[in-house]
Amino acid sequence: MNNVLQELEKLTPLGVCVHNTKFAIYTTDAKTSPAIIMAIGSERKKSFEKVGVVVDSALDLDDFDIINSEYQQSQMFIWDTEKQQIVGGYRYSYNADVPPEYSPMGKYFTFTQQFKQENWIHLGRSFLSIEYQQSRYGILALMDGLGCLFAKAESPMGFFGKITIPNAYGEATDFLVAFCKRFWIDGTPLGSVQKDHEKNVSEMAGFIMEHFRGDYKEVTNFLKEKYERPGLPILRMYDSLAQSFGSIHFLGAFVHQEFGGATEVGMAIAKGNLSSQAFETYIQPYM
Repeated sequence: MNNVLQELEKLTPLGVCVHNTKFAIYTTDAKTSPAIIMAIGSERKKSFEKVGVVVDSALDLDDFDIINSEYQQSQMFIWDTEKQQIVGGYRYSYNADVPPEYSPMGKYFTFTQQFKQENWIHLGRSFLSIEYQQSRYGILALMDGLGCLFAKAESPMGFFGKITIPNAYGEATDFLVAFCKRFWIDGTPLGSVQKDHEKNVSEMAGFIMEHFRGDYKEVTNFLKEKYERPGLPILRMYDSLAQSFGSIHFLGAFVHQEFGGATEVGMAIAKGNLSSQAFETYIQPYM
């Protein structure tokens, strides 16, 4: 812990969360702050395993976290200045620094030439430390952090990345993927999951989802009622993203065998699809 605090003193906050001024937003990488990266790996492992994603190592760190990676990503993390601990964060990079085909999504997705030439923000491994998962300020802190990253980026076109559906969701997984395909925007103009990795949903899930005629709230209530499990808030992050940042593009889904067999959904939020409320609430305060 002492090493983390020593490294923290050398960093300048990117901003302070507007929804909780006790939370500060920082960015760093393994070369600058190795102890902080190890602490993030520990918190990620605990938060992932709580929802059924088994991490087969002492820390959740991979080649995109470590210092000798050619395409190392940075880490945005939220720090609770009062409790002196990590709230949560996102791993991230810009297309200009890590081309999308060499990013963590590059193995599973194909991107269009136009997308690769634009400066999108690639979001990876997001997490909330267990203590903050039931707090509204936890989710809001992540939203504040994303808004701050966007505000500080050079000509950003939007965000792209993956959302993880843990194995613990069981048969609900098919319905969640069908939900994204049905209610999100077609993302193929930006990119799509490679066919040999693509996860296809069951005919039943697709059939049932087609019977919801565009009522977002109706289908989320159906999924929550049918599949809600203790400690596994169905669609919580989906709801937060849609309500906070506007329309989402669906790039496809695949089963990530190297990440405990969890299903991962590719998504993107374009600058043009950001709601005015999202801009005013999460981005403008950091400009």
